[in-house]
Amino acid sequence: PVSGTSNQLNDVAFGANLFVAVGGTGVVLTSPDSTTWTPRTSGTTQNLRNVKFGNGLFTVVGDGGAVLTSADGLAWTLRSSGAGVQLFGTAFGAGVQVGVGNNGGLFSSADGGATWTVRSGGVITTGYSDVIFGAGKFVTVGLGGLAATSPDGLTWSQVPAFTTDSLNSVIFAGGSFIAPGNGSA
Repeated sequence: PVSGTSNQLNDVAFGANLFVAVGGTGVVLTSPDSTTWTPRTSGTTQNLRNVKFGNGLFTVVGDGGAVLTSADGLAWTLRSSGAGVQLFGTAFGAGVQVGVGNNGGLFSSADGGATWTVRSGGVITTGYSDVIFGAGKFVTVGLGGLAATSPDGLTWSQVPAFTTDSLNSVIFAGGSFIAPGNGSA
């Protein structure tokens, strides 16, 4: 399949019977079958880094604190996280959405992504690279092998680092959290 864009694509998600891909300079593409892609108007020229589908809503995060939401993947509403950092990950669980990024950027929304609150988790001040919800808790990972957990997306606790390598992403599968990273992580 050919996307029809020359921009870098950074992430893809599936929900509401639709694939959504996001990337450089505000690119949002949709496809019902992962073969034919249609460009959508995102309302931003910021680089978009991550897209997730949860609780009936697509949420996209990116540079400059950009947040986009869409119930159908076709029409997008530009939101703001409240800070100008690069956002790299988003997740939904426990009735809230969480976004994470550079410089300890940690944000949450309890109203379907309409408004976002900066959280001062203070547990990873260098930066978060990804976040996931599983087993009744959020887990976020970041630079220097640091990780943090939260039962509600509002209060966070750092977990002991098992590596000094930066952790790039985190998934929840088979009852376990897995966080690949640089070096031997």
